[in-house]
Formats: sequence, structure tokens, C-alpha cells
Amino acid sequence: MKHTEETKRKISETKRDPLRPLYRAVRECYKSRQWRVDIFQRDNYTCVLCRKRGGTLNADHFPKRFVDIIKDNSIKNMNEAIECKELWNIEYGRTLCLKCHNQTETWGNKFTRLKK
Repeated sequence: MKHTEETKRKISETKRDPLRPLYRAVRECYKSRQWRVDIFQRDNYTCVLCRKRGGTLNADHFPKRFVDIIKDNSIKNMNEAIECKELWNIEYGRTLCLKCHNQTETWGNKFTRLKK
């Protein structure tokens, strides 16, 4: 799968982002774990793309990426992240199986791996 120039730019920016430790802390906090469970329950533990139920599931921020929500809301610390309603709104999430999540443009370090 080829990335759009916009996606390449966003991935590159994320790699140089000084907020990366904050991203990790937010993803590991209780509120994030609860958001994931809420997404899975809403979607009946079923991938919204391939309809596979169970297995290894991921809760994916969509249509707006996690890092974009953090940046657009100028979140600089955990207190601001906890208070951000957009970040924890289940309408901005979807359940994906690992295979489908790996195929999304924004999964992991795909751009870096494709360049090698």
C-alpha cells in the first residue's frame, strides 16, 4: 500500500515529536483502558472492517488520529489529556482486528519500514 504525501508528512512529524512520552503515558492511563473497553463493547468485540469477532483487537482513533486530537486540543500534560472530551469520545473510535489495523495507513511505523 502506498502512502499519500499527507500521510508521509504526518508520520514524519510524529517521529520527531517531543510529545511522544506524553502519547505513551496517555495510552497507558486508566481512562485510555476504559475508552478501549467501551469501544470494544459498543462494537460487540467485532472488527468493523472484516467483521471478525474476537481474537486480538485494537481500539483505533478514527476518523481523527490520536496524535491529531492531542495536537488540535493543545494538550501538553496528563491533566489536560484526562479533561479532553474529544480524546475519550467513543464516537472517535473503532474496533479493528490486528490484521485490519496493520493495513491502515496510520498503523505503527509503516512509513519507516516501507522506505527500507
